[in-house]
Amino acid sequence: MKHVTAFLMTLFLLFSCTACGGEDTLIGTWEGPLEVSVLGESVQEPGTTTETIRFTFSEDGTGSMEITSDLILAEMPYQSFQYTTDAEQLTLTLDNGQTMEFTYHLDGDTLSLDGRADLTLTRTE
Repeated sequence: MKHVTAFLMTLFLLFSCTACGGEDTLIGTWEGPLEVSVLGESVQEPGTTTETIRFTFSEDGTGSMEITSDLILAEMPYQSFQYTTDAEQLTLTLDNGQTMEFTYHLDGDTLSLDGRADLTLTRTE
């Protein structure tokens, strides 16, 4: 009977630890296209996006955001931020005090952000 109990306890511990291991995390670098729009209308032809946005999230709650573009006027300098998450809400507080809020969804190496802009990003690191 002791062997059966020990075997069942081992299985229970094994399965309970396995369930915790696959949690998605924001930690890492995420990159994707940035489409420019004015009053909700795209100013670019579909598939010709030349702007890229990159977010990096660190374990300590800090991160950075960078936009690169072929258009000189559209370039945005590197921005540092602190971030918090609450359920599906992501809040970025930029170094200048500006706050940006997004609803986010993780699906493996895909991060969807809905808020001021709707972004679909892919984990690069």
